[in-house]
Amino acid sequence: MSNQLQHLWQRRNALCLAIGIVALALITGLNSTSWIGSTFPGFFVLDNTVVASVSLPHWSVANSRHIYQRAVVAVNDMPVTTSAQVYKLVRQLPVGSPVTYSLEKDGQLSQATLLSQRFGAKDYILLFGAYLFTGLVIAGIGIGVWSVTPQAPASRALLSLSL
Repeated sequence: MSNQLQHLWQRRNALCLAIGIVALALITGLNSTSWIGSTFPGFFVLDNTVVASVSLPHWSVANSRHIYQRAVVAVNDMPVTTSAQVYKLVRQLPVGSPVTYSLEKDGQLSQATLLSQRFGAKDYILLFGAYLFTGLVIAGIGIGVWSVTPQAPASRALLSLSL
């Protein structure tokens, strides 16, 4: 294969990867906008009902960080087994409603009462926007290095890691 043809092949493949990454970012970005304007607990709940160790300073959980990594087992005395149930129960309440969460960690039960909140555009940009930007930059670095030196094992490793 001629050097010029190989260079065109590298650029085409790099462009295809970049388009795929941007498409994936757009799809996930648009799907996640459903959070904007919704009522939420003031913290995130993972699929296994564990409170994620992620928040912004103005969220309810910011002053109650002791609930991180605890499983939500009830919301206002209603038992829950999924994060979807937690979010559904909270979304039914007006913003600013006190919500009592029954939490479990290592067999120990506790309770915490936090105010429900509105997830705003600022929350979206500060949280999801930061993750999206970081992911695009990392993917761009991997694609860029690989497109310049596709045969080098280090560039292949960087590409696979960055994607």
